[in-house]
Amino acid sequence: PAKLPAVEVQRGGVTDSEWLWCMGLGKALPSSTQLQTAHSELGTFAGNFKDAVRELRQLIGLGPAGDLGSLYDRPVYLDKTKLTLILCLRKLPKAAALPGAPKMSMEWRVHEEFEDAT
Repeated sequence: PAKLPAVEVQRGGVTDSEWLWCMGLGKALPSSTQLQTAHSELGTFAGNFKDAVRELRQLIGLGPAGDLGSLYDRPVYLDKTKLTLILCLRKLPKAAALPGAPKMSMEWRVHEEFEDAT
């Protein structure tokens, strides 16, 4: 099993409209300052996603504008666990290139290998 830095967006799957919203964010995930959660978004997928992006940046030691890369082209549903993964992909020269990497117990993966294992 992969040990990837992760945060929870919400329970359950991702609807087509929610995924289209994610894809509408652009090639690279916007900075946390651009993804502020509006009061009307609290408790919605969009609001939860924005909160999760900020939390993930903090978890791996990036600032609010830290580069998380781009979203994988589709959500990954894990039938065995009934979890849906939304993956951020970013090419790094080495695992230690992220400020928070030394503090975390995780394994770095080539995304194609991870995808083939799901």
